[in-house]
Amino acid sequence: MSVRVYRGKHRELGGPSKGLRLVPWLNVLALFISSALWLFMPANRQDSLFLFILIFLFSTAVFHAVIWHGFSWAITFGIIGYGISFSALALNGSAGILFGEIAYTYLLGNQLFSVPSILPLFWVAISYFAFTMARRMVYSPIAVVVIGAFIANSVQFALEQVATNAGYWQWLNLTESTRTFVSIPTRALVVGFFVFALILIMASQLPRNDKLSSRPPFAAYLIFSFFCSLIVFIEFDLFINALWIFSYLGVLALLYAFIAFKDR
Repeated sequence: MSVRVYRGKHRELGGPSKGLRLVPWLNVLALFISSALWLFMPANRQDSLFLFILIFLFSTAVFHAVIWHGFSWAITFGIIGYGISFSALALNGSAGILFGEIAYTYLLGNQLFSVPSILPLFWVAISYFAFTMARRMVYSPIAVVVIGAFIANSVQFALEQVATNAGYWQWLNLTESTRTFVSIPTRALVVGFFVFALILIMASQLPRNDKLSSRPPFAAYLIFSFFCSLIVFIEFDLFINALWIFSYLGVLALLYAFIAFKDR
C-alpha cells in the first residue's frame, strides 16, 4: 500500500500561526534595510550600523527558533552555540593556537577576553541558519553536520572579507604559505569548519521539528551574503574576492533552493 502526501495549496503545515510566523520576517526586513543603508552611510557611522546588522541577523535566528522550536529549545541551542564559539574565539585570542594570530580592534564594541562581545552572537545565528537549512535538505544526522558546517563556514568566509578590510580585526604574521587566496589563514577556515561542525553535532541531539519553516533563515543568509559581496566590491574595490564570496555562497544557496523546494 502506498501513501501519497498532499502538498497542494491548502495542505496542513502545522506549527505556529501566521501572525507569529511574520515576526522573523520583520527581522529579515530590518536586516535588509540596515544592509542597504550601510552603503549610503558616512564612513564614521558605518561601524555602528554594522553592529545593528549583526544584531538583526542574531534576532532573526532567536525569534525563528523560539517560534518554531520553543523557548527551551532556543535557549539550549544558544548556550551550545555561544559556549563553543566563544570558547574557541577566546582561546585563540589569548594564544592564537586555533584560527591563527589575530588582533581585534574596538570598532565592534566592547571585548571579553580579547574577543568582541558581539562576535559569538554571529556564530550562534549562522550556526542556527545552517542547521535549519541543512535539516531541510537532508535527514541523515551526519549529512546535516557536514552540509551545515559548509553553509556556516561560507558565511564566516564572507564576514572575514568585510571585517579585515574594514579594520574590525587583522590577521598577524601571514605569509604566502599560511594564507588562502583571499588573504585569510587557511587554518582559520579549516578550524572554523570543525567548530561549526561541533556546534551542529551538539544541536543534532535536540528534538527535531519536521514542520519547520526554513525560509526566514534562508532569506537572512542570502541578504547577508549579498551584502558582504557588495561591500567587498563597492567599498574595497576587490572584484576577485567579491566574486569568490558570491560564487561560494551562491552555489550553496542554489543547491539549497533546488533540494528544499523542488517538491513544493
